[in-house]
Amino acid sequence: MKRAMAAPAAAARGRGTKLAAFLLGVIFAVLLAEIAVSVVSPGKHRREVEDAVRELRAGDPDILVISSSHGRSFHVLGLEIARRTNGAAALVSFPLEAGQIRPMEWVLRNRAAPLLDERDAAGNLLRTRLRHLVFGVTWWDSCRRGSAPPVDHNVVSRAWTLNDYLQDVAVRGFTESNRNFLRYQLQRLERFSRLVQVQGTDALQPLVDKLSAAARSAAPRLAPQESHGSPAAAISPQLAKWRKDIETGQSCLLFPTEREALERMEAFARERGLEFTVVLFPLMPETVTPAGQLTLDRFSELMRQRGQALGYRVIDMTGLPILSDADFMRDRDHLSVTGNAKFVDWALQHELAFLLGRPRGAGQALGKKASP
Repeated sequence: MKRAMAAPAAAARGRGTKLAAFLLGVIFAVLLAEIAVSVVSPGKHRREVEDAVRELRAGDPDILVISSSHGRSFHVLGLEIARRTNGAAALVSFPLEAGQIRPMEWVLRNRAAPLLDERDAAGNLLRTRLRHLVFGVTWWDSCRRGSAPPVDHNVVSRAWTLNDYLQDVAVRGFTESNRNFLRYQLQRLERFSRLVQVQGTDALQPLVDKLSAAARSAAPRLAPQESHGSPAAAISPQLAKWRKDIETGQSCLLFPTEREALERMEAFARERGLEFTVVLFPLMPETVTPAGQLTLDRFSELMRQRGQALGYRVIDMTGLPILSDADFMRDRDHLSVTGNAKFVDWALQHELAFLLGRPRGAGQALGKKASP
């Protein structure tokens, strides 16, 4: 009887051992594949808030940048500043995906400020070099169509720590909003995998991008009224949406919640004796129609008035003359590698040269537009 019962048990153990060996083999094979793919095709890391936190914790920068995802371009600017000054000037850029002023101010107050206020055992500040606070913004960041939620979604997904999540759950319970924190952590794990990245990449897309850029460069330039006045059917739905959003943006410029957040940022710089600079970030030319330009001009004027009243720089680089459509990525929002190089070189020769420790020239007056 015992021998009869032992036989199935031994068989089950054997199947379990084989299953465990199989799973271990699969895991080992995946790890080897990850290593091989990473060696052959290293992944491209996309800068996030946590990257800036690590840099600020490890350093003592002269310049702090708060921006939307365009903060990745300001990170490139910081690398060039460090190169041109032989490391004498350092910049840390906080990029917050999806932007808007209120969530960006949250990042400044809750992720950057605690590190800026950090002290050693003797009570001395650990970081004392900060002189400049640069705020990179577009018209869209000042808009809010509808009421503001208790916490902005991009703060939850992109800027919260585990402690922020647990505190929110303790107060409000499990909500659809705070679940975004856990979702994003899982997405980050997926993006870390090079196998997932490769599977999600069209190998022909870089070639298509190059051919498209070459075609745009070779195509005859239409007059502004012809280009912007083309029927909606002649342009992509994405481009049509970009244009409509900008054209209708005057109704929500400096929305109360965003204006109040801007006021807190201005006060932050003033109370800490920091030189505050607002940079209106470049937009892709083809997204701006004549009607859209009215929105951008109005936003520039509103910001210029604030800068003059409170004594800080407002640098309008929205229509930077050296940038063309080909210098932007396919999303029509972010600068490409080439676009970033042009932006950085121009900025450090002109409007942002003061970040190198050089005196401002005539083209860097308060509220001055980037000149051709």
